[in-house]
Amino acid sequence: MQYKEVIVTGVKMTAPFIGLLFCACAGPTSPFGGVEVWSGDGDPIFFKSAEMPASEFSISPKRQVLHKESDFVLKFNLKKQKALSSDIKVTYNNKDVTNTFLKSTSIKKSADSAIQYIFNRLYLKPDKHHNINVFWRAEKDGLYSRVAYLPPVCFLKDDFALVTTKPFKPAKAIINSINTTAKEQQLNPSLLAGLIAQESGFKSNRVSYAKAVGLTQITGPAEEEIKKMRPDWRSDPLIDELDFLTVSQLISNRTINQTVDWRLNPPQAIEGGALYLNYLIDYWSSEENKKLLGQHPNISLTSVVLASYNSGALRVKNKIKANGEDWLEDNDLKEAFKYVNSVSSYCYHFSAPDEEKQ
Repeated sequence: MQYKEVIVTGVKMTAPFIGLLFCACAGPTSPFGGVEVWSGDGDPIFFKSAEMPASEFSISPKRQVLHKESDFVLKFNLKKQKALSSDIKVTYNNKDVTNTFLKSTSIKKSADSAIQYIFNRLYLKPDKHHNINVFWRAEKDGLYSRVAYLPPVCFLKDDFALVTTKPFKPAKAIINSINTTAKEQQLNPSLLAGLIAQESGFKSNRVSYAKAVGLTQITGPAEEEIKKMRPDWRSDPLIDELDFLTVSQLISNRTINQTVDWRLNPPQAIEGGALYLNYLIDYWSSEENKKLLGQHPNISLTSVVLASYNSGALRVKNKIKANGEDWLEDNDLKEAFKYVNSVSSYCYHFSAPDEEKQ
């Protein structure tokens, strides 16, 4: 499995640029912990850039994990030099957090004698941007190399094999249905699994306050489109007629079950979610919408489709018209922003075993 390499740049760090501001200004906390005033943490860092490879250094996991806590590991494969704490700089959203990072980090040697800095249980919230860079220097007063810790990536159509569903443990039959449906609908199985993880946590009887039902949390408007493609699928009218608490109770005691509503049948729920994803892909492939997206080439079709699944295609379209490439920053799409990041994170990290990310 191939992923695009992270961007690597070299920088020379000079004294006048370090700690340019005396007081911390990044706020009281970061994902790496509390930012201490007078420690240098919170100060902006300015660099003069120069090219330099960083082949002796790696970050694990390879990309950000936005759906759960994970151990953040810096690995130095240095043979002659030691990786000293004084030669490491960590920035978060362009502010220095090195002191905070090192205070909560354990250092150990791996089996191949590489030095590892391990920050346990890093939690990067999916509703925020996380611009994380690690700088390190192999020789004193030499060049610093930078490796950006990039967000996860996920694509609608790429065949990223579904290798793991950690921390979930769905039934094998559900995994088989995901793989079969993804192949039939020409979708990325890891994306389909990521959507289910975010929507229902792989619980086939999940009901939301909006009375979205099942593994893929299909709501009324989405079901209308799906029923045009699968008119023989049964739906229980009680779900629309009754309040959330009553519907939830009826599903819990199996009065409403998979024999009377397709959304509670796992294979059909998975297929229905996939059909609706393809409906949204077709919607954004219309001549009018392709022209709109063509005006903003940096907008990801995957993000647009996922946001549309969460918040509605028309709302997403209006926000793109109003804000261009900043569409997902709109206050009305806060939930969609979080949703896109969470599903993308599940998708990316479901597609490879942990050891491939070391």
